[in-house]
Amino acid sequence: TWEQLHECPNMIYTERCAGSSEQCTLRLSQKSIENVEQFFCRNVNKGGRAKTMMELVERFLRYVSIDTQSQHGSQTIPSTEKQKDLGRLLVKELLEMGVDNAEMDEYGAVYASIPSNSGDGIPAIGFTAHMDTAPDLPGCNIHPRIIENYDGEDIVLNEEKHIIFSTEKFPRLKVYKGKDLIVGDGTTLLGADDKSGVAVIMQMAKTLMTHPEIGHGQVNICFTCDEEIGKSTLNFNLEKFNCDFAYSMDGGELGEFYYDNFNCGIAYVEVKGEVAHTGYAKNRMVNSMHIAMELHSLLNPLEIPANTEGREGFTHLAEIHGDVGTTSMRYLVRDHEMSKFTEKKKMPC
Repeated sequence: TWEQLHECPNMIYTERCAGSSEQCTLRLSQKSIENVEQFFCRNVNKGGRAKTMMELVERFLRYVSIDTQSQHGSQTIPSTEKQKDLGRLLVKELLEMGVDNAEMDEYGAVYASIPSNSGDGIPAIGFTAHMDTAPDLPGCNIHPRIIENYDGEDIVLNEEKHIIFSTEKFPRLKVYKGKDLIVGDGTTLLGADDKSGVAVIMQMAKTLMTHPEIGHGQVNICFTCDEEIGKSTLNFNLEKFNCDFAYSMDGGELGEFYYDNFNCGIAYVEVKGEVAHTGYAKNRMVNSMHIAMELHSLLNPLEIPANTEGREGFTHLAEIHGDVGTTSMRYLVRDHEMSKFTEKKKMPC
């Protein structure tokens, strides 16, 4: 709670997850503490809605403090064991709310359902979000900061490292002028993708469990692992998540939903070369990095994320590393049209 955080002399919030020897730690600077305190104090007397919002913010900050980064190339399910740390916490919180069927399966997915309080014949609705964060940037030691009544100007995320959230590069920022924002310090992921979705669903569950006067049919909940590496549905249990309609709470603007999705695949490419001493390399050395670059140049340069939008598909070189002997590449392949997706998967050779 905020009170516990405020009383903590070294400004550290720690939650020991059930069944885990590791501690999930959120370190806040003095400036962050003051910022959160001002936010809470200004909103504490604004009624039930403000209280719910404060609980939601507090919940989100608690979840982002837990490192749940997934990992490409892992042979385990989930790809990282630490994703289960958040799963265990979510099960614990759901049980404390009174959702007595909450459980985490062997694959790290959390399932729960809230029975109908309005009789039979009402469609069951589902809500899902993913617990993992992307492997692209660090997912631990998050330093969140609340910006109240955002002024629409550039946001200095990290003064020391001169990391700025620029409205010139991200003009969409100006849409949120006057809103309250939660940002990181620019050195890590914040984890809002998709712990904001996780927090919203959990807060919804809390609201339904504490306000039985709100009529509803059966509400199913599922939190998955490894979405960021394309494996969240690998062992998805549709018997436990048995509903007529479902929404994935992941991205999008307020009041907006997506009814269409792209086909997505991941291509792993390994190029083998021939190593030779540079002094005796003629007609012997084959540099795998040169071959990799040549291969990449054969792809359509217009079909990349920087040149596409809407339903336009792309092939994205997400990762490349190597040396003379071996170069490895990882591509994301996406297209809404299955025929075009199939063509994109046929790498030039």
